[in-house]
Amino acid sequence: MTVPPLLLLTLLSLSSLLISAAISDAYPTIPGTAPIDGGFSDELKPIRREVYGDGKIFDISHRYTPEMPAWDSTEGIGRFLWLAASMKNGSLANNSEMKIPTHTGTHVDSPGHVYDEYYDAGFDVDSLDLQVLNGPALLVDVPRNKNITAEVMKSLNIPRGVRRVLFRTLNTDRRLMFKKEFDTSYVGFMKDGAQWLVDNTDIKLVGVDYLSVAAYDDLIPSHLAFLKGRMMEGALQSVKASLTALASQLRSWIKDQIDSTTANINRVRESMTEALLLWERFSQRIERIEEGLLKISSDVQLGTEKNVEKSSESFQVDEHEFPDSKFQDMAKDGAVTRVAAVHEAEVVGGEENKF
Repeated sequence: MTVPPLLLLTLLSLSSLLISAAISDAYPTIPGTAPIDGGFSDELKPIRREVYGDGKIFDISHRYTPEMPAWDSTEGIGRFLWLAASMKNGSLANNSEMKIPTHTGTHVDSPGHVYDEYYDAGFDVDSLDLQVLNGPALLVDVPRNKNITAEVMKSLNIPRGVRRVLFRTLNTDRRLMFKKEFDTSYVGFMKDGAQWLVDNTDIKLVGVDYLSVAAYDDLIPSHLAFLKGRMMEGALQSVKASLTALASQLRSWIKDQIDSTTANINRVRESMTEALLLWERFSQRIERIEEGLLKISSDVQLGTEKNVEKSSESFQVDEHEFPDSKFQDMAKDGAVTRVAAVHEAEVVGGEENKF
């Protein structure tokens, strides 16, 4: 089973992840930032915030200052930024230059930090997964009297499925990130704690509130436990496993598509057979209907001729019965004309006419 890369994030501004807006000595805000409840003024000065969107986003990066502690230094990082080109001196724009070690302030360890083969292969911070670096994180308070060991990790009961964890330790209480002198007594991971995390959790990002995620007394072993097989090797195995899984999924998908297509063809064939049977029955019914209509038409024609004949015989009128020349002329046309004349007389004359 392959495991996605584990990222080590150090120098977290865990003090900014406050549960409430109350400020205490244990969990202070970063100097120069706006309070969590949002305090702004019309005065022309920069507002540096740690919390955005009513707590939806926390900026956990520390602000660089000359007094920020540097590894194994008693003087902090010192001057790291200067104005190389100034508008006050006639330049068209202000342009600054900066020089600091890559492990200064809030930073992420690259895969090549403690593995030379990773470094040679080019596994730098640009190869890290941004989806791991961004997203919800679990903030955990660590027991204040010890480094993070396997025993401590077990006691934290971090549930499976949690991918990002920020460990708040005694370092925050002691405000070590606001003291320019480097302090070797900071709290960090011991080797067994790091190995326990790797073996027993789904965590992919580890953050600690000082210059290194590993305790000073177990510096390299802890880093090795975190990074071994979790970056380059894990990625290579993941690629191979992913390709194998993809091939298997592709075969399964193709088989499913063939089975589905075959089933659809069979259903279409069955539907066409049913349609042909229905068409045959329909055609037979049409033929019977046509035969019936022809018979009816023949009967109607024959019946009409007989009826007309019979009517003519029944209503023969003798012209001597009607001395009036008008009716004599009408009588010549037979019974039908006679009836029509009577009807006309009834309608137009408005009087009843009898013959």
